[in-house]
Order: sequence, then structure tokens, then C-alpha cells
Amino acid sequence: MAATVFADSDPRTHEDEAVVLAAISQIESAEENCDISYGLNTDELDIFQMVDSGYGVTFGLPHADDTITTVVIECVVSEDVDAPDWDKWGMWYDLDLRYPIKRGSHAKAINDHVRRDVADMVSEYYAKTRDRIRSHECCPDLLEGLQERAFRRSGDLNITGFVSLMNDGLYSVSLNSSAHDPESNTSENYLRTLNYDLATGEEFLLNDVLSPGHDSYERLLRLALAASSKADWTWSDEFWSNLDSDDLRDQDFTLTANGIALHCTWYCNKGIAPILLFKGNGLEIPYRDLDGYLDPNGPFRHIDVIERPGDRPTVPPSTTACEDTYTASKHQRPNEAVGVFVANGTSATMRATEVSQILSAEGFRWITTLWNAVPVPETKIYYAMGYAAEARGIQATLFPCMVELLTPAPPGTDWIPRAIDGGDPVAIRLVDRNVVVILGSDTSKH
Repeated sequence: MAATVFADSDPRTHEDEAVVLAAISQIESAEENCDISYGLNTDELDIFQMVDSGYGVTFGLPHADDTITTVVIECVVSEDVDAPDWDKWGMWYDLDLRYPIKRGSHAKAINDHVRRDVADMVSEYYAKTRDRIRSHECCPDLLEGLQERAFRRSGDLNITGFVSLMNDGLYSVSLNSSAHDPESNTSENYLRTLNYDLATGEEFLLNDVLSPGHDSYERLLRLALAASSKADWTWSDEFWSNLDSDDLRDQDFTLTANGIALHCTWYCNKGIAPILLFKGNGLEIPYRDLDGYLDPNGPFRHIDVIERPGDRPTVPPSTTACEDTYTASKHQRPNEAVGVFVANGTSATMRATEVSQILSAEGFRWITTLWNAVPVPETKIYYAMGYAAEARGIQATLFPCMVELLTPAPPGTDWIPRAIDGGDPVAIRLVDRNVVVILGSDTSKH
């Protein structure tokens, strides 16, 4: 991607990006120290390693559309080295700012909002780094004697913005970042999210997406808990009864083609459950798991969901061969990233081993087998919340066309059937694996 030097660029560029450039110029002139170039929303994202997995599978791919331009501003700016307090407080900054600009419906209002947010992130970063250096009461001479371009004087801010969803009715933007403060080991990052209804030109919040009422909020939070690394946590009945709707309005989020992506800063301290996103990479909650809890008259009316649980046809058991029409989604997890538990609930021997060998040949690596489960009459494939697509792939591999075997499992509960392992009862839980296959006595019919 070719870079255009700011001083030689079209003057209109200066006008269009004036609010961002003014924020940069609080330290040193952007005109003399910044390069501007342009790219597409689908350009490879240069994401700081701590938030890398927050993109790609988790949030879906950035929206692929050449009507969205990515503005790239790269600068190195320094505080005045001739200032009397330079030796004591002077710092310099490496800035890499990338943010999307759209054409078409409500473009000016939305683009101005994006630019203001980027400018605010730059200003907030400057202010926090200055306050942080000047607040070192124990070490007031922290930077004294260091060279002008000493690493300990340097800070960097990388803002990576992209559009996760755009269609005729919706426009959803994530402005994530990584940051390093001068003379610091750890630094907070900065975050903004924007979601617009293009039919009205109005910005909307997370509570506008859900159906009104406590049940929708609780459903979303329980799904987030189940999808998080803290899925085995338990919260009191009092907690669930006293959910604060203000937290829902404060939650950063974007929409994707597949679900609602919850975002937060690295040291998360706001939203519906900061503990779930603290030092995490965000969570995507599929629309299919929120079926019945999304307001059909809200922004969700603009989402074309390919498949919901209620849309799946009921296929009666068949002894004849058929061709399963299953096609893997480009956004679903690879087989090697899915944990599978296979339990033999039949009177036949080695059935769990046989099934695990089939799955292993398909690339599944996290497979646990239980050969002597309590006998059950019907085969079932249970999946954790957020793993319906992966379970569908397993079903198509083992039992083509038998979609009726798929069953969502209650999150965080010891669900039946119970198994006997060495004489001791064992509860099979999806906390331990993402998909559980229980082979029943009807397995020979499949």
C-alpha cells in the first residue's frame, strides 16, 4: 500500500482529517511529521499480540466492501526538546492510526463520529501518559539525563479500526488499540465502538438490540459466561435478580454477520460483566443462541440470519444412505480447536473408540472417550453455547442427515446421562469439552 506524504497530499485530505490531525498536533505539528495513506477495510490487520485473537474467528472477518476506505496516519512526534522541562519530563510518540471512512448513506455524520472518537483516543492517550510520568512521586527525576530519543522516553499508540458489518440497514465499527506509555511496563489501551441504523441514521446501544426486559439481559449474560474462560464460575441468585440496565447501555459491542461481539479494554471496568472480559479478547454471542431474545423491531430487523435453531428441519431417523448438505462456515472454529467427549451408552464394545478414530481422522485433537457409560436408548450430540456450527459438522461426519440428534446443553450444569467409570458416578459436563456425543442403543440404525 503506497504512502502519500502529508505535505504533498491533496489539501482536502487536511480538511477531511482535520480533527484527528489537530489532536496529534497537541504535541507537534502533524503537517510536518505525519504521512497519510489509504487502504481497504479488508487489509490485513496489524493487531497487538494481546488482542490478536479478538479478530478473525471471534469477531468474524472485517466487512469486505470497497465503499469503505481505511485512512492510515503514521507519525513520530516529540515534545519540544528546547523546553526548560524537557530533560525532566520530555517524551516522544510513535503513532499508527487506522480507521474506516464510508461512502453512501449517512456518511458525513458517521465519518465525523469516527474521526472524533479517534481524536479523543489520541488526546486521552497524551493526557494519561503525561499525568503518569508526572505522578511518579517516588522518582521525580525518572527521565533526567536520558537522550532525546531514548526508549524510556518513547510511547506508542496503535489504533486499528475496521467495519465488522455493513449492509443496507446497519453499520458497525470497532476502534480498538494497543498502547505503550513511556517508562512503563504495563499500559491501558483505548476503545470505541459505533453502531448505526442506516434506515434512521441513528446510533443504537446494546439494549436497543435485545427485546425489552430482564430475561433478554440475563440470557445474553449467561451466554457470555458460558462462552468465556470462566464458564465454571457461579453467581448468586441475588446477582442475577439485580442486573443493572445501565451496565447494558455502557457495554461496548459491535455486530457481525453471525452474532453480537462484546468488547472491552484490557483492564475492563465497565459493561455487563467486566470480570468476563478483563484481560480478554472479547466474546461473540451467535444470534442463533439469542433466538427469541432479540427485538424484531430493533436493529436486528436488518440482519439476515442464515440459520436459527428453530429453522432446522426435523429429519426422521432413516436406515437409507443420504447426502448431507452441510457446508462448514468460513467463520467457525477449525476441528483441531474443538474439544469432543464421546461416551458409549450401548451394549456393544469399542463404539466410543471407533467414533473417536473417525473424528481424529477429520482433524479433531481434543477427544476424550468413556467406554462404559450407563446405557441410553437414543444417540444425542450435545453442544455448548456458541458451538452449534461445530456440533453440526460432527453430526454430518458421524450421522449424515440426522440433524435431530443435535441438542443444546444447559451451561454450567451437571447434566445427565450419568456415567459409571470404575464404579464411581461421573457427570459429563460441557465445561470440560465443547461437544459431547452420547452413543445410544439406536446407534446401529444410524
